[in-house]
Amino acid sequence: MWKKFSTSSSFWKPLQEGDSLEGYYKSRATNQGTRQNSTIHTFKTPTGEVSVWGSATLDRYLSPIPFGTKTKIVYQGKTTTAKGTTLKLWEVYIDNEDVDNFAVSSDLNHTEEDDEFNLTI
Repeated sequence: MWKKFSTSSSFWKPLQEGDSLEGYYKSRATNQGTRQNSTIHTFKTPTGEVSVWGSATLDRYLSPIPFGTKTKIVYQGKTTTAKGTTLKLWEVYIDNEDVDNFAVSSDLNHTEEDDEFNLTI
């Protein structure tokens, strides 16, 4: 029986200050979006995989965090710079003692062979 394939990841969109996402940092996909200048960060949560679009600030906070580390992102609202640009504010927390050793990838734009079904995924 054929079943439509789709990624199991949903995107997190915080609505108000204090909204948070907590999970194990699973992957980072760079060169995403229509201009291929964005990053998507994916987390393994109790309800499944959840992704968040990066920003200059969020990417800088998440880049040194090892995959598998339990991570919490807290949305702190927005601010306006002196030049009039609106920026989202974030706080990022990690738990170095809570690590999930699942197989992860730093680049989702790769292929690998699935020997059982001989598929490229």
